[in-house]
Amino acid sequence: YNMIELPTNFLVLGEVIAAYSESKYLTDERLDLKKMSPMVLTMPDNRYWTVGDYLAKAWGEGKSLM
Repeated sequence: YNMIELPTNFLVLGEVIAAYSESKYLTDERLDLKKMSPMVLTMPDNRYWTVGDYLAKAWGEGKSLM
C-alpha cells in the first residue's frame, strides 16, 4: 500500500484483493450500490451523499439520518 501525508490527515491507497457481501446487495451476482444505499461524507464541504445524490449537510443533520 501507499500512504500519502496530507496537511490534516493521511490518504491510504491499496489494492482490494477480496470482498464479501450479503446476497441481498447483489444483482446478477454483482454488487449493486443502489441496493446498499451507502452514504459518504465529503470534506471540506461537509456534506453527506448517497450514490450520485446530495443527501444533507454534515454535522448539523447527521444524527437524524441514522
